[in-house]
Amino acid sequence: MLPGVTLVLFLASSCNGSKHFTFTITDDLSGDKVPACVAVTDACGKPVEIDGKPDHVGYLGKDWCYTDASFSFTLPGGSGTLDIRRGPETLPVSISLEKGDAGRIIKLHRWTDRHEKGYLNGDIHIHTPFSKSAHLQMSAEDLDVLNILVGEDSVKNMQFTGKPDPASSPGRKIYVAQEVRDWQMGHLTLLGLTDMVPGYPIVGGTLETYSHSNRLMAHAMDETHRQGGIVFWSHFSNLPGAESPVAVALGKIDGIELMTYD
Repeated sequence: MLPGVTLVLFLASSCNGSKHFTFTITDDLSGDKVPACVAVTDACGKPVEIDGKPDHVGYLGKDWCYTDASFSFTLPGGSGTLDIRRGPETLPVSISLEKGDAGRIIKLHRWTDRHEKGYLNGDIHIHTPFSKSAHLQMSAEDLDVLNILVGEDSVKNMQFTGKPDPASSPGRKIYVAQEVRDWQMGHLTLLGLTDMVPGYPIVGGTLETYSHSNRLMAHAMDETHRQGGIVFWSHFSNLPGAESPVAVALGKIDGIELMTYD
């Protein structure tokens, strides 16, 4: 049987029609504690904040919190719903929390294990958060590799080191890479750089408006390959760009991002 995740639920004190719940999440194969994404809603469907100040993301109409293995919250009225997600290999679970609930164990099961097939789970195109806060989020989504793209402004560009980010840990590698953009020619995701590719304007407009009418995206592709890096065409389904057919024909693109940001 493939490894899964065990969620242990403890019922704590109740006060003024509310109940306080504490959760501990563990991997049921190794017994290790693991983080996850959780969304709590009350009986009226309103989001309920977990204790502390967790990072949030809006997804599928819910407010999801990134949390480490242990978290707690107070549920108004004592009933509601807890949704749990942990990455692409684990089936999501929705739990109904009722006033009369006793402590119980909830298991999240993996439907596949890509490591056994020689693959890693990763995200090659994100812009937030900063690397120092990205580790918990990628762990909660069970990602092995994360690429944060800069090139947007001088503050974010300071994260670029040309090597694995210091926020990385064994099994959770964070890299800072670069995206170059032109709203007519297209966008490029440049991975594996040792140095940022110079000569492209920071976000917005077209290259022509920056007096670079002869500055094709091909220069960025060639420089990335010169450094031993990999070129992806960014969010191809949204912005294929005028230069992509030529770049494909010349073999300058290593991969295409099919997922859309819309």
